[in-house]
Amino acid sequence: KLAIKFFISDSSLAAIQRGVAQSLIGRCDTHVVLPMQFVDVLMYYEGRKEFNLASLGLRDAFAKAVKNGAPRPFFKAVQETEGRVAPHLRHILVRLQAYIATDGYPELLDTPDPSVATRRLREYTDLVFARDLLGVFDIRNPRALNDLIGLLADQTANRFEYVGLAKIVGLSVDTLREYLDYLEASFPIIRS
Repeated sequence: KLAIKFFISDSSLAAIQRGVAQSLIGRCDTHVVLPMQFVDVLMYYEGRKEFNLASLGLRDAFAKAVKNGAPRPFFKAVQETEGRVAPHLRHILVRLQAYIATDGYPELLDTPDPSVATRRLREYTDLVFARDLLGVFDIRNPRALNDLIGLLADQTANRFEYVGLAKIVGLSVDTLREYLDYLEASFPIIRS
């Protein structure tokens, strides 16, 4: 009955949640720490708060445009932001390349060799696949799941229909939806 808190950290949210559900029900508060966003990387390297303010302003303008069905104010905000960041464009593009190479993982930001960052990201991907997906979830067809991950990575931000996607990877629609739920729970994908 001591006032003690335990901090349990793991790269697998699915594994933590499974453990919480088994033995820590009602006594756990889970916080998810995701990789850094591009604006975070800019602020890390450049230390300029105006990048964060610009990002937040664009996010707000986009949300209002969608809510109101009026895109003009958003486009105006994009033009204004473009004018403010134009003097920093060369630095921004260099940081964007670093961001793409490290995928926003803080420990990789200062890695001088891009091949090291690429190798580490591949290790992370393999761990998510092997430990989070195969180890935690009921995956009956690992090859189809692997094909699905590759297809989704190759077609980022495209629209899919469940029936068509299921046919391509050789799964039933129900199994495809289940596998997409697993991927979303492990964070390699986000559906919108």
